[in-house]
Amino acid sequence: MTQKWILLRGLTRGNGHWGKFPEKMKLVNPNIVLELMEIPGNGTWCKEASPISPFDVISKIKARSQILKKTSQVNICGISLGGMIALKWAEIFPKEIHSVAIINSSLIQTSHFYQRLIPSCYPDIITALTTMNPKKREKIILDITSNNPEITQSFVDNFSKFSQKYPVSRVNFLRKLVLANNIRIKMPIQTPVK
Repeated sequence: MTQKWILLRGLTRGNGHWGKFPEKMKLVNPNIVLELMEIPGNGTWCKEASPISPFDVISKIKARSQILKKTSQVNICGISLGGMIALKWAEIFPKEIHSVAIINSSLIQTSHFYQRLIPSCYPDIITALTTMNPKKREKIILDITSNNPEITQSFVDNFSKFSQKYPVSRVNFLRKLVLANNIRIKMPIQTPVK
């Protein structure tokens, strides 16, 4: 059976930041159909203003999805902010979502900001936000989010090239923080969550 999946990255990440994850999904299930989507303000949509309304961001992603033009129901895998958006999507439009898989996502309603973002990481995050050096920024982000230094180093070059080509503005970064703050889910949702 063919499974159709939309993949959504997080706060400042675009499709170029998936690395080998889509390939590994296809190795596990060769019949899988994947569509990598970006949050407006990220990646190839970096020139657009990031919506601060969960409904608006979901509407924009849905309007651009090629999979949703061909099918009525999809699975969504989201990392960080992408996972939060996926949960909200499943809450608002439950008939469109077969299942949701979330990675490293948290909601303001279930944990405090200092639980979702470890205070010891704040200096590194400030450095990543203020540095003009894409390689340094990507290395910091990967060091914070990965526990495997070898994998981290192997992705720094590709991720920094992608980030240089599609830079996320500080305004869009702040707008996505507001978006994250605006995402609240009425629990439990009907859609299976993995």
